Amino acid sequence: FYTSGDLLSAGKDGNPPLTPAGTAALLEAVASGRLGFVGIHSAADTFHTGETPATNTDQPRTWRYRTLGEHADPYLRMLGGELIVHGTQQIARATVIDPTFPGFAGLGPHIELMGEWYSLTEFSENMRVLLRLETAAMRDPNANGTDWPPVGWDTPYQRPPFPNTWARQHGRGRVFYTALGHREDAWLSETFEKILFGGLDWVLRRVDADVTPNFATATPGARELPP
Repeated sequence: FYTSGDLLSAGKDGNPPLTPAGTAALLEAVASGRLGFVGIHSAADTFHTGETPATNTDQPRTWRYRTLGEHADPYLRMLGGELIVHGTQQIARATVIDPTFPGFAGLGPHIELMGEWYSLTEFSENMRVLLRLETAAMRDPNANGTDWPPVGWDTPYQRPPFPNTWARQHGRGRVFYTALGHREDAWLSETFEKILFGGLDWVLRRVDADVTPNFATATPGARELPP
């Protein structure tokens, strides 16, 4: 999935929307192990809990600054995280937590990329964190002097490091998500290619990997949300 918004509503591409029954069937197929699931970047900007196409997101999305747990949308619980907001695109560093996962060998201890970095919530406890976004050196989104994001926009990265890429078991199904992938130059980079194809290989059961949950130890402050 490289999607966004409420997929139960018709989009602008002319294709029919998902139905509630179809969405439930998809989630059941993943949970039963009949399907694997790969989410890229805006897949975490999909099926926001409580939002509809009429929701005005051209304002600070203060209602997303929460953790609903089992009350979050079933799609988000399957994925393992939800977008709150993002700031100005910038070069940032992510720490490689598990270099043994498929595609992560040879990346080194860190990666640095220009990107639209997501600030996320609704993390699943049973995820295997693969990349951790290092937030300490990230800029205020208004620091570039432009009029977007608007003055008063919450600073997305004023928080401890948190998961950027992960793998997890959802029932008997395999789920892989990376928040990378907004920019075309990311898709053309060898680093992103390795990460994405490693995740695909694991989800498609071409390879196995240790997905023992490490959320609490790899990102102990991840549930502390930005102001």
